[in-house]
Amino acid sequence: YTGRKIIYYYLGEPSEDYKETFASYQRLGFLLKVTKDILLQNFQIEFSEFLEILNDYEVPPEFKDALNVDNFLKNVSFLYNHLLNYDEHREDDDPVFLETPVGQKIIDELKHSDKKVVENIKRPNARRPAQQRSARDADVSKNFKTKATTTPLMLSLFSESLFSQQIKGNRDAGIKENNKSKSLGIGTFDYKTLAERCTFTRRTYKLCDPIFDDEKFEYFSTAEYSDKNKICKDDFIISSIIKFHDPTEWKEKAGMDDSESYPKTKFVRHSYDTETGKIFYNFNNERPEKPNFCVNCSNKVSDTKYKLKSSEVNGKESSLERVTISGVEYSIGDDIFCRNDCFGHDFLIEKDIDRTIPSIKDENKDPKLYPELYRKKKSLRNNGNSSASNVKAPFRIGRIEKIYFSHKSETWKFQIRKYYRSLDADRSVDDKDSRRLFIAKNETSIIDRADVISQCCVYFREKNQIDDHSLDDYLMASAFHFLCEESFDAKSQSFEECRSIKSSRLLTIKSYEISSPFTLKPLKSPLSTMDLFAGCGGLSLGLHQSGLTESKWAVEFVQTAADAYRLNFPNTTLYVDDCNKILDALI
Repeated sequence: YTGRKIIYYYLGEPSEDYKETFASYQRLGFLLKVTKDILLQNFQIEFSEFLEILNDYEVPPEFKDALNVDNFLKNVSFLYNHLLNYDEHREDDDPVFLETPVGQKIIDELKHSDKKVVENIKRPNARRPAQQRSARDADVSKNFKTKATTTPLMLSLFSESLFSQQIKGNRDAGIKENNKSKSLGIGTFDYKTLAERCTFTRRTYKLCDPIFDDEKFEYFSTAEYSDKNKICKDDFIISSIIKFHDPTEWKEKAGMDDSESYPKTKFVRHSYDTETGKIFYNFNNERPEKPNFCVNCSNKVSDTKYKLKSSEVNGKESSLERVTISGVEYSIGDDIFCRNDCFGHDFLIEKDIDRTIPSIKDENKDPKLYPELYRKKKSLRNNGNSSASNVKAPFRIGRIEKIYFSHKSETWKFQIRKYYRSLDADRSVDDKDSRRLFIAKNETSIIDRADVISQCCVYFREKNQIDDHSLDDYLMASAFHFLCEESFDAKSQSFEECRSIKSSRLLTIKSYEISSPFTLKPLKSPLSTMDLFAGCGGLSLGLHQSGLTESKWAVEFVQTAADAYRLNFPNTTLYVDDCNKILDALI
């Protein structure tokens, strides 16, 4: 029972305080294992040869200090006890470790190191008959349901090293091992110290100074257990219980304490606001006028940061120079993508969509004989790919002209100037000119922060300007690059040149250069490859001609294809066999 309790305590509750202690036990166990292995290989080995083998033994990094002469001589008592325990429970054909020269040296060193244990040193018992051993094993199997028990040697090893303070406390209290239980008329009661009855007391720590101190005890207002508030039932002695009842109007008082017996006591509670329906923490007796913390407000502040440019006289709104949304800075003059439903245009060309549906004279025909009629029913006529409702409209594009923050609604908005796409304003353009835009002459709109999608770049230039090479590089660099040469007037449906508008601040077309997202370093040597199902080597030949790879090995099952591959790659090692067999051999 005691050994099982020790295992539960340490394996169930691992702690960094005992890490070094268990590491020392692991080193001792490794030293004992290596000693047994060396003696089992050669029982007549001398002690000097044994030390040489011990020093040359390959040791893992965690046991680097375990196998040396100093550690061996320091732990001769540990080795003696374990070897003696092994000899006493050995089989008939097993050798005796303590009768070897190394075992005799261990006994001699133990006598010189500690004279008190000389009288306790004993030789291993003679070999017992097999009948007595079988009878003992039968008795053990009757008394115990399992063989997973601890030996007295391991019990003493754990108790003396890990519970030294506990054993010392028992002796100081006058408790004897043979007089720990006394009859009290209603059973037995164990006299144990506090550390022995509750192992969690050593992990308890105080959080504040004692509020009252007498000669015997200290009283604290707050304490905490580090093991998830575990309390030992034997040591939790209750003298009196004081129960505090919440007042009936606790919602209106927000956790205020009106008790006259405890005027200085403050309770930490959840406070509930009936008007806003918010629950927040309140650490004072006084109810705050406004909630001191709101998750939604803190997210808004962290998500958006703006700088004021100039405040208006009326104080209703403030103009902003730039605003940051999720790490992206938007300034006046930038071009942005907007949601397709945030604003509309004053003029749009109606798209010519073929919605003609073939007429069906007899819709009541047998569907088995005429299965193609199923697709031409009235209920399914508007659900095909030809329907314009299945195609999502592209993003709207606008240019920021003003950013302002409304103090009344505590929101900020954009005033943008609209762009017309080429397909929406000009019938003469084709799909190749879909990157062309026309800026609206007198059309603006106000959108919210949530309508902004991302940034884009619009380049303004005069019509028929000759810089086609730079323009092609600019348009091919990104899908977010657009070109604007003219403005569009929705009232007169006419086009005009836009010379006074500057391009986006995010680009300069004259100094624009295409920069690849990454650069490829030249290969010092081609990559060596192995061709499986090589065939005649057509794919490998193309990679070889590009200079990327060089075929070193190839596997082909068909002999004719292998002969053709050998002609194309004479320096490649070719295997004419099943590919699965070769892969199994490699694995």
